[in-house]
Amino acid sequence: MKQILQKMTFVNKLGPKFLRFCMDLTIYAYRGDFEHYTKDIIFKSLESKISQPAFYVLKLAKYNDSIFVVTRGAVTTYDFQTILDMSEIKTEYGTFHSGFYKAAKFVYDKVKPILQDESNKSKQVYFVGHSLGGAVSASLILLFQNKNYKSIVFGAPPVVDLSHSMKYENCIASFVAEHDLIPTLSVPNIAKQLKERIPDSFTPEMLNSKDDQFHKRLINEFNKILDSFDTEGVPAGKEVVASLKNAAPLFIENVIQLIRDKLDKVVRFTPGCVFHITKMNTDSENKQIPLRKKKLSDFKVNATDELDILSSSKSAVADHPPGSYESCLDMLID
Repeated sequence: MKQILQKMTFVNKLGPKFLRFCMDLTIYAYRGDFEHYTKDIIFKSLESKISQPAFYVLKLAKYNDSIFVVTRGAVTTYDFQTILDMSEIKTEYGTFHSGFYKAAKFVYDKVKPILQDESNKSKQVYFVGHSLGGAVSASLILLFQNKNYKSIVFGAPPVVDLSHSMKYENCIASFVAEHDLIPTLSVPNIAKQLKERIPDSFTPEMLNSKDDQFHKRLINEFNKILDSFDTEGVPAGKEVVASLKNAAPLFIENVIQLIRDKLDKVVRFTPGCVFHITKMNTDSENKQIPLRKKKLSDFKVNATDELDILSSSKSAVADHPPGSYESCLDMLID
């Protein structure tokens, strides 16, 4: 426990109220309206393109002129194309999901001169984001290689190999709400889920089959998982599932490369120090029991233990929108 608490120092010091404020910033970015913080925006880039996410830079007097770089989550077709650029790229900073690395590099190049300006050099810097924005925000920590910078991310997908992610564990606080699909959306995790659901499809005969039967069966099972998700009333829920279905052949091709061709796929886990916040527990009779509020440290988990398989819960998509994270953050004791 002592080791865990040491790795949580910066988050504990900031507290739940600060985390809720960071969550608010991600919501403002989605809306394109920072309300009464609009005057604090010192830079923004809103022309979203492939590998070029929208983001804002704010200097907030209420936090001693700390600088917040807030990257918006996925909204446009270009954003989703960035997410689906899922090949892995090896860099001096680690092995990354290619789309997220390119997006982070875009933000890095724009933000670096601002942070190196004489008036900002001594300021505390926070990279904040949800979903795609979280992936970029966590990646920026590795690109800047400055352990004084911090990142608070919500529902971030896997972005970088585990060893490089852990190197900056004390700089990245990664929050996962309930059974959120996105923090588990990686090729190795999809492969593990499919192996558990249809183990008979992973025989040597099937793996070495010359026809496309194996490929089709995996796509069919992956789509079954997607069809099981509850999307009714979920913001952009149907669009998320539709995008994943369109990308199913690409996901499965990567799964086959991983299993049959034994190609390394090392981007697997949501980054940094991970907090898996749940509001309900299941009792011995499979009934949902509300949990009491807890300290942040009670939600600390090892991603390799709890987030090592694609989430297949019916609420996996419903647990991803910002509103779900707002609700989960209310589980923290102030």
